[in-house]
Amino acid sequence: MSSNWMFAPADVFLHGCLSIEKHADGWVSPQRFLPEQRAVLESCLAWHPGLYKQMAACTSGVILEFLTDATLVTIDLRFGEEPAGTASSRELVERHMLQDGCLDQAQDQAQAQNQLHIRKNSQVFDGVSYEVNGHHKGMLFAAMQDGQTTQVHIALPESKASPACLFEVKKPTRVRVYLPALRACEVRTIGCNGTLLEPRKKKESLLVLGDSITQGFVCSNPAHAWACQLARHKKLDLINQGIGGQVFLPQSLQGFFAYPELVPHTVVVALGINYRYESCRAQQVYADIQQYFATICKLWPTTPIYALTPVWHQDGPYPTHKNSCFEQVSEFIQRAVAPYSNITLVDGATLLDGDTRLLADGFEHPNKAGHTQIAERLVGYMQPHRHSHKLRPSTVPTLEVPASIGQMSFDL
Repeated sequence: MSSNWMFAPADVFLHGCLSIEKHADGWVSPQRFLPEQRAVLESCLAWHPGLYKQMAACTSGVILEFLTDATLVTIDLRFGEEPAGTASSRELVERHMLQDGCLDQAQDQAQAQNQLHIRKNSQVFDGVSYEVNGHHKGMLFAAMQDGQTTQVHIALPESKASPACLFEVKKPTRVRVYLPALRACEVRTIGCNGTLLEPRKKKESLLVLGDSITQGFVCSNPAHAWACQLARHKKLDLINQGIGGQVFLPQSLQGFFAYPELVPHTVVVALGINYRYESCRAQQVYADIQQYFATICKLWPTTPIYALTPVWHQDGPYPTHKNSCFEQVSEFIQRAVAPYSNITLVDGATLLDGDTRLLADGFEHPNKAGHTQIAERLVGYMQPHRHSHKLRPSTVPTLEVPASIGQMSFDL
């Protein structure tokens, strides 16, 4: 590169992470969970600590954001290992592609396999994407390999001059780069051929607590996840704490008490669907849900919180476990949030139409259109006129788990 290039450490441009880990070789790992949270996720308190450890390392919702007058920008990236959960979901999408109507019309199995091979090679599940001046431009890099180091290049238009004035001043270009949602990604250096490379100011945050759907599983582009779309609309920095396979784990919130300066503008909780996969006791699940919302309201008693019940799905290849209490989870959420004036209950069934064309895998994980529908309808729930209460500090009631929890029934 020529001598008129300028370079800066990439970590100063990061948004969407709560901490960073700097390595001796100059690489930086963005972390969307606090160290105290990661300790819980990797402990015996979690349902699947091995899976959660891998998912917590993923950079879902983490972005690089900057202003520049350059026409070419380079970014050093190093990708982590693909988690087992990511690979499994990708395989389910590929299986769904084989079974959909287009491939069912194939004359023979060989033809079907050939069509599948073509579509798999053109199908993108995750990667690095970007937008320029608020307009999404697409994927920068999608062919990620475990441990791969790469340098992505972004070609930008020349900065436009501002309206006529005494001195010509060119408006800088706003660039936002989305790191992968489904694997870890480290950053090192950003370079450009201009004279300006400036970080964007941090904004207030949207904290989203959820599972694989929230994390952005198999929606084809990290920028398409409903949490990212919602944050863009609300003009907030996103902290995406979606974890593939996650359930209500109240202990995972305790780490926030050590950081009283971390006060989100808005919180969205989207958990519950993963209870259908395993045997679970209704009494314990209700206690966890109740404690979860009690902890959130103790942390942020005046913050608007939106509690989602599970969105529409089909059983697909994984029928609900016969000993699961999943059918009661929506009722449990409704019951748990009722005492708090700063929580709005959102019926997840109204966020996503019962249409398999909105699902990437045909049964549970939304595609781009599905994520967009969820984001747009959540925006509607967040309009001021939708709130019938005035925001005031919530009190945290004493937690009591009714003995007859298994027989409870509440109208949604």
